[in-house]
Amino acid sequence: ASGSTLFVYGSLQSEEVLRSLLRRVPASLPASLPAYRRFRVAGRDYPGISASVEEASSVVDGRVLFGLLVDEVCMLDAFEGDEYEKTPVTVETVDADADAKDAVQTEAYVYVGEATTQSWDYGAFRRNHLAGFLSMCDEWCLEYRGESKGKGIGEHIGRET
Repeated sequence: ASGSTLFVYGSLQSEEVLRSLLRRVPASLPASLPAYRRFRVAGRDYPGISASVEEASSVVDGRVLFGLLVDEVCMLDAFEGDEYEKTPVTVETVDADADAKDAVQTEAYVYVGEATTQSWDYGAFRRNHLAGFLSMCDEWCLEYRGESKGKGIGEHIGRET
């Protein structure tokens, strides 16, 4: 498949968020990232990940997006902002149809700030925060497409509170 791949583990797992940002939902497969841990970013409704030295057995579940276009990758980079650094990772995808596991070389946004001990749950995010997060995404997109140099979503949220 042409285009880029990306491992997502937070709000970008949501088809609604992807549709808001990219105006489409790229093909994806469930995947897991070993030796990393996911946590809630302090004061935010979204998570970060960091390499887990002390818990080598810890795993982050998410999805690998396939076939991302160059302008979509640029937009997601801008959306994640300076809080995250795109890092090469190897994830394991599970293809339910083939019942096979594959190692995929891809990239993930790794949080550069301080990790918290608060856990982050995708189901709870969908139930409690998705609607509000989507309206922020829509606003962010308008700014981004308007001037093509919008702030990352973290700075956008920071301005509102």
